[in-house]
Amino acid sequence: GIRDVAVTGVQTCALPICEWNREHRANVGIVPELRGHAEAFIAFARQHKLGEAGAPPVVLQSFEAGTLRTAREALHFPSALLVGKRPEIAKVREMKGVFDAVAVGKAGCLDEDSKAWIAEVHALGMQVIAWTFDDARFDAKRFPSSQAEMEFAFRSGVDAIFTDFPASGVKARAAVRGR
Repeated sequence: GIRDVAVTGVQTCALPICEWNREHRANVGIVPELRGHAEAFIAFARQHKLGEAGAPPVVLQSFEAGTLRTAREALHFPSALLVGKRPEIAKVREMKGVFDAVAVGKAGCLDEDSKAWIAEVHALGMQVIAWTFDDARFDAKRFPSSQAEMEFAFRSGVDAIFTDFPASGVKARAAVRGR
């Protein structure tokens, strides 16, 4: 499933992650963003046995609903539809059963209405991912750091975040969830 902090990746990082996981007995996952090339990724995933025992967990992401649906149906990996702005709950209801999560631009999880919206998405049985947190770019008027933004998102109920700075994401998660 989709949990906590995700390290994004494409085909070029999948094989080193598989090897690293075996060597370190770890379970680092990959979150490839699919852009109009579902068939190529499906072939790659099958060739390299992603989704089988010993492979890293995979969560698919895309702004393209059709591409994401094709890959999800072929591979049975969890999927997150990327959206820029927080969609209305009626739109999220349409996503239910097709996708596992809605991945919203971080601004959609950093305001006072975030907690209620996230709770409504969870009530539909879907998860919420906030993207992309960057240590160099954060709302300095509201937060002292990117980590503080991430902590706010976790406190609001997001299930996972995308960040270009995983160490900050792990610290933020630990500050909120104690792990």
